Amino acid sequence: MAARWRLARRVAVGVMMLGVLVFGGEATTRPSEEAERLIGELSSDSWQVRQKAQEGLVQLGPEVGVRLRAVLRGTNDEEVRARVEAVLRQLEEMASTGASLVTLHMRGASPREVFAEISKQANTDLRPNPADLWESRVWPGVDVDIEGQPFWVAMKEVCDKVGVGLQSNGLAREMTVTDRNMGMRMFGQSPGAVSGAFLFTAANVNTHRAVDLNQPGNVSRVCSIQMLVFAEPKIRVLQGSYVAKIEQAVDEKGNSLVGVPRAVSESMQPPSNWFWNLSVSLQPPAGVGQRIAKLKGTVRFIVQTRAEKAEVGDVIGARNVTKVVGGKRFTLKGVRKQGELYVVQMTLYRSGWTANEWMLMYPYNVFKLVDGKGNPLLRTSNAGGGGGGGDEANVNLTFRRQNWPGAEDGGEPAKLVWEIPIESKEMVVPFEFRDLPMP
Repeated sequence: MAARWRLARRVAVGVMMLGVLVFGGEATTRPSEEAERLIGELSSDSWQVRQKAQEGLVQLGPEVGVRLRAVLRGTNDEEVRARVEAVLRQLEEMASTGASLVTLHMRGASPREVFAEISKQANTDLRPNPADLWESRVWPGVDVDIEGQPFWVAMKEVCDKVGVGLQSNGLAREMTVTDRNMGMRMFGQSPGAVSGAFLFTAANVNTHRAVDLNQPGNVSRVCSIQMLVFAEPKIRVLQGSYVAKIEQAVDEKGNSLVGVPRAVSESMQPPSNWFWNLSVSLQPPAGVGQRIAKLKGTVRFIVQTRAEKAEVGDVIGARNVTKVVGGKRFTLKGVRKQGELYVVQMTLYRSGWTANEWMLMYPYNVFKLVDGKGNPLLRTSNAGGGGGGGDEANVNLTFRRQNWPGAEDGGEPAKLVWEIPIESKEMVVPFEFRDLPMP
């Protein structure tokens, strides 16, 4: 990996397949002696040993859950019961919002096998785009040795070895594997940092100096950093802050770059794609150096932990179909073809939405038009059409079959899918960069 691509392992918040080793497509399971040893240590006389055993069981991942539930049924030890229940709660939480830890030991494996195994361990579906990508040419076999690494760390190594990249289907936020020249350059030369299930990349650094001519000695200095934040494909970000909260920023001389604390709006906004734009603002002092030696901060996200879906089949012929899911209601009035576009006309009803969700147009972001193979069409607009009263809104969503250049086009629309989050949680995600240039 490139030296500038700093990747922080967050094992404590990871999700890992228990003992899965893959060799050229063949999988073998490790013995569970480690799990049994840790379970036994939950009743140790030493508090430190009990605590370490609890943390070790969390790191073993969700596959240990079956054994732990059996322990719950068979123990009368309240200490053991409390610790096992705590491990199960943490494993459940990590399964939806924690980092997926990937373990791969493969020799001469095909890219199809490698990405299929990553998909399995990360609870996602990394499909090739176009669909015949793996048949389009002769791909050399790859050797991969990855042990318990976060999803983004594993993806960087595998993408570099295979010679592919990742791509999103616009507003549908579907991640696919595609030719490196067509994918997002998240694994390029830009500095990066992995924090749990999130990947931060520093895109650019700008500095600005201004002189107040009424007071020539009054020079203001501002340094702004633009970042892109990517969540694992299994995670659905509902809202987030576009401005990071900085805990520490110093140059190579030890000067603080944080400056005088200012009131900064941290309003939460819905995403417009599968990656997040994040900004950092610093205030370099006079005599500042040329490097940001350390930059440490956090960003807030609201992520979906549970959802329900509603579907309308035969969508081209559907007229005035009403669906209710998760306490929300919409009516599909129809779908019309307009040149190469498909316009979905519907009415959304305010009942069930919070004022914040409705104000942010959040209801528009949960619709997906898919073809007969389940491939999403490319959404080209969030909403349009307008109209309706205070308790409802008439909207048009526009989709097209033509995808991004080089990617497979969608087929004829087959159904409309509406996914409604019914449970969510706030996450404060930390990040840290070192040795960033400051022009």
